Amino acid sequence: MSRARTLVGISIFWVGLSMLGDGFTTLVLPLRLTSLADPAFLATVVGLVTFLGIGAGLLVQPVAGALSDRSLGRWGRSAVVAVGAGLILLALALFVAAPTLLAVVLAFVLVQVALNTAQSAQQAFIPDLVDGRWRGRAAGLKGFADVGGAFLAFLLLASLLGSGSITVASAAIGVIVVVTALLAIALVR
Repeated sequence: MSRARTLVGISIFWVGLSMLGDGFTTLVLPLRLTSLADPAFLATVVGLVTFLGIGAGLLVQPVAGALSDRSLGRWGRSAVVAVGAGLILLALALFVAAPTLLAVVLAFVLVQVALNTAQSAQQAFIPDLVDGRWRGRAAGLKGFADVGGAFLAFLLLASLLGSGSITVASAAIGVIVVVTALLAIALVR
């Protein structure tokens, strides 16, 4: 039971991370930008905003990873997961409330920074907690959760965004991120 608990615990948060990383970036961001950017330049704006956000995530992940590596004590890497999940909620709220293109860009950059902060700790769970003989299974389960989260994101977000509600779609992602983060924290010892 302990091994199964650990395998589920180190995988479940990938569902929330994938919903945010794949679904939010692919579906929610472009829809949000349609009301703020000139339609003739929308594809360029979406590309630039995505580039800036993912670039910020790329830069923050090694720093967050180093912080995660130093997270000793009772909470360990779970503290970085919790901080990342909290920042994700804040960033999603700012994204929804952003009144201008610049504010949306800054909020999306914060979404990516928060996502990559949480992901930096999450990535280390397999080498930290899984015996070498079980790493293939753990990686397979992680991959299943990762792809499953993206699949769920496209199903759920397509239905929510069909009514044009970016707020509801962003809130749904936030709820799933928090629930999966809490499950990971509770299950991972």
